Amino acid sequence: FMAPRGFRISCAILATIGQLAASIAHEIRNPLGAMKGFTELLARKLESKRSEVPAGSREIVADIAKEIEILNRIVTNFLVFAKPAALELLDADLSESVRDIRPLILKEARPRKVKVRFARSGSLPVRLDPDPFRRAVLNVVLNAVQLSPAGGTVEIEVRRRTDSELRRLWSQEIQVGIPATTPEQGWACVDVRDEGPGIDPAHWGRLFTPFFTTKAEGFGLGLSITRKILESHGGGIGAVTRPEGGALFVLFLPVSTSLED
Repeated sequence: FMAPRGFRISCAILATIGQLAASIAHEIRNPLGAMKGFTELLARKLESKRSEVPAGSREIVADIAKEIEILNRIVTNFLVFAKPAALELLDADLSESVRDIRPLILKEARPRKVKVRFARSGSLPVRLDPDPFRRAVLNVVLNAVQLSPAGGTVEIEVRRRTDSELRRLWSQEIQVGIPATTPEQGWACVDVRDEGPGIDPAHWGRLFTPFFTTKAEGFGLGLSITRKILESHGGGIGAVTRPEGGALFVLFLPVSTSLED
């Protein structure tokens, strides 16, 4: 099969634009690192001379540091999306991998007074790259925490599903690409349930596309990066609105046979 010439040219142009954008983002990141370092140095000097500095100076420097961190996160997310690193897959237990992320999740949830409940159904062997996988899970769970009301609960459950179970789940509301090749042992899933407003039906087709967000702040790359990471692992992600309210996101990877043999 030979793609039409116009299509090949369009793909080449998009690839060039992507490389250029990634290069620009990388160049922006360098001075941001220097600005962060200088700001931290200034904050330490102001702290050591607390009695001599004008009122409000330390707060201004702290605000500058926060804004630099926001910019750094935006640039980092863009670089991950535009130029993802090659995966280094390792044998792992999905339950243990999610448990390792727990401190980062609780750090975000506690100030918002959102409870986080973890559940698992035994060992589930998978092959994953720990760092990208951690980013994928955090993108979804932190969204759930931010959308849940104070006093609400976010539930994270690790479980196995058959291919037919996964397809029935998605047939309810949203079709998400499931790899054509069904893993012999089924899918290792991370279910994330929140008590937020659920998913507006008008957003179904755009939920995992780049630069789409319903937040006042944010760049709209979190869920698209998550989808890209999971698909590179041979899995994927999907979502449905829960009948009792809130949303259910399911991240899924092929169950590996390497640790079960």
